[in-house]
Amino acid sequence: MDITGTGTAETADTSLRLMLVYAHVADSACEAAGTAALHVARGDHVTTVICTNGERHHPDLFLATDEAPGRTRETEAVRASAGDVRGIKQREAEAVARIVGVHDLVLLDWPDDHLEITAERIDQLAAQILRVRPHIIVTHLPVHARAAVDPHAHVGQLVLLARDVAASRIRQLDGVAAHHVKEIFYFPMGGEIADSRDPLCGGIVCDVWIDITAVVATKVRAMDQIVSQGYHGATARKIVESREGRWGMLAGVSYAEPFLRSSGRTYDSLPMPPRLLAQPFTPNNLPGDQLLAHRVPLATTAAPERGDASRGGPA
Repeated sequence: MDITGTGTAETADTSLRLMLVYAHVADSACEAAGTAALHVARGDHVTTVICTNGERHHPDLFLATDEAPGRTRETEAVRASAGDVRGIKQREAEAVARIVGVHDLVLLDWPDDHLEITAERIDQLAAQILRVRPHIIVTHLPVHARAAVDPHAHVGQLVLLARDVAASRIRQLDGVAAHHVKEIFYFPMGGEIADSRDPLCGGIVCDVWIDITAVVATKVRAMDQIVSQGYHGATARKIVESREGRWGMLAGVSYAEPFLRSSGRTYDSLPMPPRLLAQPFTPNNLPGDQLLAHRVPLATTAAPERGDASRGGPA
């Protein structure tokens, strides 16, 4: 689905082409949305691919009172058909894409079950890579303590396999030239990584941290669109203040998103970002002192009644 009307993923300039691949609709708001918004502002072309609608994940909006302990009344959505549920999820995906500024939204509409790794799914993702021809792919970490059953880890593995397929195409045999992705960045979803930036710390430690303070309001508004999972309102603000805020504390800024590169990089000299060179020394400095997320006005246009008012709603 073309969000901006450009009709193509190709750009005429030297800007980057990014492809973000998510397991579920909600992931497109919660993971890497701030980084995507920053790249859009830079003039880069951003494509979002969402593998499933996520109708089986956090489906409490669609549950009857006897299925959801503590609920005092049912919502209109409890009588929704399976098609209605998918339609709600897809509209949420479109709303998130508009807020983030995504140029190209692709909904693969896979069944939201265990996301088994199949040749058909690998080929579908490879076709998107060959269509968009991204310099960078951003997706789920393919390693997880429950990688055998975790759908997010499966998507990361599918992306790796699809990347290899796209790189093996031959124009004379396949009618399309091969494409070689320059870099893959994995976004952890919180529990898979060590709570540290120290590379000597045990566990998985991210090696790239993006300061999203300038676009934190965009990320909160994007999460406001995920009403079907109750992520809007106070929940969105709590998540961003506690999670992205904590990551910001580790990164020395107010809000950050962490990433892990798929491979080591080779440089012509030791890398020294201008941000680091210009950073002044401040005794007893407390990074991340800005509290911005909780101030963002509610961006949900029509939040269905949930029957359990303890979650969601304006901050």
